Amino acid sequence: MSERSPGAGAPLDAGAIRAAMGEQAALLKGLELVSETGSTNADLLARPPGRAHAQALLADCQTGGRGRRGRQWFSPPGRNLYLSLGWRFDQGLLEPGLLPLAVAVGVARALARVGLREHGIKWPNDLVRPEGKLGGCLVELRGNPRRDCLAVLGVGLNVHLRGAPGVEVIDQAWTDLGTHCPAVTRNAVAGAVLAELPVALAELAHHGFPSFHDDWRRFDVLRDQPVMVRGEGADAYGTARGIGPRGGLLLERDGAREEVLAGDASVRKMDTP
Repeated sequence: MSERSPGAGAPLDAGAIRAAMGEQAALLKGLELVSETGSTNADLLARPPGRAHAQALLADCQTGGRGRRGRQWFSPPGRNLYLSLGWRFDQGLLEPGLLPLAVAVGVARALARVGLREHGIKWPNDLVRPEGKLGGCLVELRGNPRRDCLAVLGVGLNVHLRGAPGVEVIDQAWTDLGTHCPAVTRNAVAGAVLAELPVALAELAHHGFPSFHDDWRRFDVLRDQPVMVRGEGADAYGTARGIGPRGGLLLERDGAREEVLAGDASVRKMDTP
């Protein structure tokens, strides 16, 4: 097991996070830090929508962290970023399925902002590098998504996970930011994420997803790759061809394309078609 990166160990600090956000800090109504909670997403969802908008909640440790489809997320104290941001869409969303993709692009932009390279997005919203998974996003909506709704955007990122007690329980390939950017701190990563997400949300609300297309293509690690899609029925094999109008994965099989929605499936890249 390698030693902890030089940037490890710095406690979460609201002042340092706001400083890392720069002028975007004015977009937050509140920034709250807690030592431990079950889930930062659940905590924000439990608040009245008016009190959750533009509120950021970060935890040093999560006891009930989870990802898509209820998967557990390994959340040791002091090592990673566990962050949620509440955001109200007064006019709703034209296509709610595109929101998780826009959030993933915002986080990928933030990772580039702190110096990471060679990272990408595995549809719909996992952050990855060639070595394995860096983190993921969990978007939960409250209210009518096409009229007036609150979105709670959860982001979990491995920052200095290497060497953490219990890390051997992770059953998939993974990496952390500290391996590639040793001096990075959780405060710098949190500031970058919270600076980029409001910009991405405003971009989506005012311009729709077309303005994300170039970045999605740049970060999309599945495009034109052979994949297996696992849903409620039989596994499906095909080639990933980007995303469809509802934010689903475009799967090409036997010359035809179908859009697979995120709620229905998980996807894995295959070594051969």
